[in-house]
Order: sequence, then structure tokens, then C-alpha cells
Amino acid sequence: DLSGNECPESFHIWSGLTLISSVLSHKTRYNRDYFNVIPNIYVCLVGDAGSGKTTAMHIAKEILMNYFPSVPLSASVTSREDVAKFMGSDEGIRTFSKKPSGEIFEYHPFAFYISELENLLSVDLVKMVAFLVDTYDGKHFSTSFKHTGKDVVPFPYTTMLGCAINEWVMRTLKIQIFAGGLGRRLIMVVDNGKDPIAHPKPP
Repeated sequence: DLSGNECPESFHIWSGLTLISSVLSHKTRYNRDYFNVIPNIYVCLVGDAGSGKTTAMHIAKEILMNYFPSVPLSASVTSREDVAKFMGSDEGIRTFSKKPSGEIFEYHPFAFYISELENLLSVDLVKMVAFLVDTYDGKHFSTSFKHTGKDVVPFPYTTMLGCAINEWVMRTLKIQIFAGGLGRRLIMVVDNGKDPIAHPKPP
């Protein structure tokens, strides 16, 4: 029962799935011979202003910050260079012990939880899209930027939960994003807000 606020149930569900994805990272994978499938996802909640998309995103983000503070979070506006610099630094390294071998596995996660996807892409749309595509399922990310800590970031893991209004999606995303390869990786969740609730509360 998600009736405690005005967000559509679909926004809550996909925000929750993104949250789970951000926490699992490389610790969970599905081996399919040639491919190793990891559970990262990119989700964009699309709806008119007041449809509840930002509320659903903030609930998931708050859970992530409070209970899983080790997952690095993006600022609302940033550049791919700044993100790559962090991921390539010692501060961006996360590890876990593989069972039963006990081998230590190193990976570099980063989560984008963005109220307006437009803001994230505002610094340089083409470069940020290329970054999101390159880190989506690659075993490494070659930075070639100065002062990033590492020239090659092994096992990047990026997840994204963004929000956008219908008009911006139709005006900007339909060509530039989909042509850049992000369209095949981005799950667009489109819904409408529910009737206003005078006093929203957790169900």
C-alpha cells in the first residue's frame, strides 16, 4: 500500500529498484558464459510538475543516505571529469570479500539521484551521455583526464534515478540522448500524479 502520498505507485517501485541496484553493485552478478550481468539500472521518472516523481526519488535517496552511506552520491550539477576524478581516486574504491575463496574484489560505484535530469546534463550533454554509456556495463573506464588518480578505473558501477518533465524529454532526449546510446540503457517511467492528499504520511 503506497497510498500515503501523491506519487504514482510506478514511481515508488522503480525508485525502490534503483535503490536496490545502488546497494548491490558488483557484489551480485549473473554469470552467462560470455557475459557477466550486473544489476545496475538507469531510470528516469517522467511526469508533469507536481506528479510526485521528485518525492519518490527523494524517499529512495534518503534511505540510501541513511542506511547505506558508503555509496557515493552525485551532486545535482556536476561534470563527467569531476565524477571520473572521484571514481579514480582512493576515496572512490569499494571492496568486498568473495565467498568462498575470500578474494578481495575492488570496484568503483557511483550513484546519480537527480531531481532534474536536465541539470545533470546541463554542463556538457554529449560528454555526460558518453560517460554514462561507457560506464554502464564496461569492465573498466579509461579517463584520459588529468589528475583523476587512475588512467583506467576498473569495474565502474553507475546507477541513476533522475526526474524529468514530459516537455523536456520530447524536446531534448528524443534525438540527443537516444542517438548517443543512452536510450537503450535508460528506463523511462511515465505516469501521472494522483489526487492531492492534504496531509501526506508514510503508509
